[in-house]
Amino acid sequence: MNKFNNVSCETISGTEQKKLDKYFKFLLESHNKFYYEPSPNDLIMITNKMLDLDTKFLLRGGCKSYWKFVADVYQETEFTYNAMPLWSILLKLPNASEMMSVKERNKFKKLPNKFDVYRGGVSDKHFSWTTDKDVAIWFLERHSHFRKITKEHQVEFKREPHAKLWTKTVNKEDCICYFGDKKESEILIKFWELR
Repeated sequence: MNKFNNVSCETISGTEQKKLDKYFKFLLESHNKFYYEPSPNDLIMITNKMLDLDTKFLLRGGCKSYWKFVADVYQETEFTYNAMPLWSILLKLPNASEMMSVKERNKFKKLPNKFDVYRGGVSDKHFSWTTDKDVAIWFLERHSHFRKITKEHQVEFKREPHAKLWTKTVNKEDCICYFGDKKESEILIKFWELR
């Protein structure tokens, strides 16, 4: 993980973009498992390999296919807080908005400059929120149901507070990106910058 330290962003030329996309395609084809439910560990491994090929890869913001892969991993990861150090590094990069598809980018542009976001969970210190209150309530109820089942079966996990429904009003500039493909109206926010 030390390869990720002190990352900033620079522009990348079209030729460099094509070269990185070619490298990335080669790495994906060399590791077929990445096509099926990629995990944060897969993301760490492939990012490190990309950095081995080009040490300025993240300094220049990565490549389009890389950010699509980051988006896929994020959305397929059930408990993203288990890999918060990884997400904190990647999602704080200026190019993290490249995770959005064209359709998602258009939807994000249509959002007002200030709007409410919701989260059903144990903490408001997280990237993942939603613009749909019903989705947040579903996650809140799922968390409560999960706690009840584990208690009934006397499964002891780490003690954590009860989930609650969190609400914040955010500016569009406080947001990293928007995901709409899973119908969760998920929006990733820069929670570390909010009061």
